[in-house]
Amino acid sequence: MTGDRNAEKIANRWMRAQRALKAGDRACAGRLSSLMLPCTPAWSAGIGDPLEVTLFSLLVGMVKDLDTNGDES
Repeated sequence: MTGDRNAEKIANRWMRAQRALKAGDRACAGRLSSLMLPCTPAWSAGIGDPLEVTLFSLLVGMVKDLDTNGDES
């Protein structure tokens, strides 16, 4: 299985797992999960390790989100 597919599976598991969290934490968990979804196959080909691809995807999404929200302030 490719790294990008693993990242998608992990994001989907996290989305399901957020239901067990307290109400205040659900929004954060959902946001983190959604940030991981746009992982591309090129990333997994360049990195190889499924966990590293997942973390890279999440961190790229977080930086994009910070940049977008930073432009609005």
